[in-house]
Amino acid sequence: MDLPTMDLDEPQAQRPAQTEFIALALGLLLVLAWSASGLDLVVARNFGSARGFDWRDAWLTRRLIHDGSTGVACAAMALLAGSLLFSVPLLRDVPRAWRWRWIATTLASILLVVVLRQQSGVSCPWSLKEFGGVAAAWTSWTWLGGSDGGPGQCFPSAHAAIGFAFLCGWHALRPHAPRAATVWLIASLVFGLALSATQVVRGAHFVSHCLWSAWLCWATAVVAFRVMPLRGR
Repeated sequence: MDLPTMDLDEPQAQRPAQTEFIALALGLLLVLAWSASGLDLVVARNFGSARGFDWRDAWLTRRLIHDGSTGVACAAMALLAGSLLFSVPLLRDVPRAWRWRWIATTLASILLVVVLRQQSGVSCPWSLKEFGGVAAAWTSWTWLGGSDGGPGQCFPSAHAAIGFAFLCGWHALRPHAPRAATVWLIASLVFGLALSATQVVRGAHFVSHCLWSAWLCWATAVVAFRVMPLRGR
């Protein structure tokens, strides 16, 4: 007689999920606190003046990191897409349904940030009068509606999202290749932080713009892999 089987993974999966939701909520509080603190201007003033931002068009920040990041992201997406057709080391252990969700979530994260940015009345640091632009003044809550008098469409940071959007790979890899998941998580964080730092020193974004991008990408990944879980572990 066959004995009934128990899904031992279910209680184990619920605990990390609850922890992640709590961490996501705490992360939101930290982002809100930073946004309201005024530290955005403190950081920006270290790199910009009435003459603008010295690193705005530097080869390292603009050509190598800013422009080159698009190629890195496209290569990573090509690797993921290729794994659906060919056997790719490490990725072959991830079920196809999970890889499809991984690709869709990465693209959805970037699209979400781009759409929000297009609707935003927040201008980039280099557009503020303090840094030689035309926007009236910085305010952390302009993104809730209205305009700061500048061109707007600078919140959240789309370039930071290019890096942080790949965070969802940790969710896809962890049940099947835990070590690879850790490496992917670290690489995604380094990529996102590097792009964020570059945009801040260039005057393209405030720190809060990048923090919001990171949180939105993280939240999208949690919804995709926790709220709508996949079977076939």
